[in-house]
Amino acid sequence: MTADQKDALANLFCRYSYADFIQSNYMEVLSIMRVNTPQDLTSIDGYSNFFKSVSDIAEEVSRIEKQNEQETQVKSAIKFLRQKYNDANEEMVAIAKKIIEARIFNTWSEDNQKRFKTLEKLLTEWGHFFISYTNSSTPVVNNMFKKLLNDELDPSDIRKNKNRVNLIAKVLYKYFKMNRLEVFYDKEDIDWSDDFKDKIFSYCSKSFAFVQFIETEIFQQSQYNNYCYREYDTYCQAINAFAQQNNLQTLKPSYFFIISNPANEKTYNFEPAGLLEPALKQWATLAKEKQFVTIHQGTRSPELRREVQKAAAKIVEIKEKLLADYLNSF
Repeated sequence: MTADQKDALANLFCRYSYADFIQSNYMEVLSIMRVNTPQDLTSIDGYSNFFKSVSDIAEEVSRIEKQNEQETQVKSAIKFLRQKYNDANEEMVAIAKKIIEARIFNTWSEDNQKRFKTLEKLLTEWGHFFISYTNSSTPVVNNMFKKLLNDELDPSDIRKNKNRVNLIAKVLYKYFKMNRLEVFYDKEDIDWSDDFKDKIFSYCSKSFAFVQFIETEIFQQSQYNNYCYREYDTYCQAINAFAQQNNLQTLKPSYFFIISNPANEKTYNFEPAGLLEPALKQWATLAKEKQFVTIHQGTRSPELRREVQKAAAKIVEIKEKLLADYLNSF
């Protein structure tokens, strides 16, 4: 099937209810597919599976359409869209959204439309989390953790990037991706021809959790020129604003601070000497209180991988709880 044929078939289910379509609209299907008889349809590559998937979506939307209360329809539509999203088929997610919006969305009140759109954004635009780190001490940090890097990265990658890219952040990205999480990592997710600063902060504001690799150098710049602080602050403000806008009183920012303690000192203080600005001091204090794991020169890949797996499971729980709380908020 061509993309145009798929789109045209989905549009038919937008125009007709499932029952009406099944009863009387096969002639339009034959026209779209450019065949003469229903039997000819089965010879089209991919048609049977695609038609089954789309008709199943349309049937469920028709069932939702028959529910009496708008709020019930909205909740059912949200649950259904979430189910399709969890199936990890982007094509079917887009078709489900399209049929819902064509068949029932416009019958809802403005408030209910907003509720649906908010959850749609949570599902399709938000990522599980954002990885924040600094490149300001890249050669030093890569050398300190070279055993861990050698465990996980290709030697040519290390040689090429050891003086310009924080490779611990790359290892963390790799571990989290192994757990099938949607991770924003700037080296993978940014077209550097874009306005990359705006894009980074946009991703910060659309993350369910915040992961940050903390080392002494992260506190060296003032808060206004400190991108790691601004990423942290952007995430906090976005979560707090979302909680306030949607009356989710229990929703709080969720942090996973991974602390660099190279020599594995028991009394290690990752803050630089001297006074920090109040905002940076508050950030550093929070990182101490909320640190998820500390890594040192002796840390090896199996140990860190296990810790990341724990963090990944917690982040999935955070996402699911936010979605459930939002769904129960109206």
